[in-house]
This record gives sequence, C-alpha cells and structure tokens, in this order.
Amino acid sequence: MQVVNYHLKIILLAGALAVFIGCAANQVNTIHNVTVTLRVVGNEPFAHLVATFSDGRQVNIAPDSPVYNALWKHQGNQVIIQKAYLKNTPEGKVLWVEAFRTSRQ
Repeated sequence: MQVVNYHLKIILLAGALAVFIGCAANQVNTIHNVTVTLRVVGNEPFAHLVATFSDGRQVNIAPDSPVYNALWKHQGNQVIIQKAYLKNTPEGKVLWVEAFRTSRQ
C-alpha cells in the first residue's frame, strides 16, 4: 500500500510541475502607457510592425492585435501604448496591442 501512495505522490508532483512549467512558458506581461516608436521591418510581402522602446529594445507587434491596422498609419511616429500584453511565443516575444493613442493628443 505504501508503494502505491509513493507512486501516486510522484505522479501528482510531476503533473503539478508540468502545469507550472507550461504556465511559465506562456507568461504574459501587461504594459500600460508606454511611449514607443513604430517601425516597419522586412520587405513586402513579409513586412511587419515593430515597437522600439526608449532603451532601444525592439519587439514585434502581433498581427492579430485589434489595432494592428490602425498602427500601420503611424509608422515612423511615436505612439503611446495604453494597454498591451507582452507574450512569449515559439518565435519570441510579441506585443499584442489592445489600445494606443498618438503622442500628439
């Protein structure tokens, strides 16, 4: 009976560890009111938007962001990202932008 309890504990511990690692891999950070410069990187048809932060770090903007098309109109300009999520993906980190405003408003 003790052997069964020991194996059950090992299985439960392994399962909890797998869930923890899976959640950590899909970690999401929330970003509020950050000024970035929008840049276009790559050649057509593979061009995509990148947000450049004040420290020089660049992060791809997720094409499925609800305001992605509106952001294209502001390429080369600074915008204030009011709400976004920095997500880890197999391709690297991407910025999923929910809301922004131009820095001139």
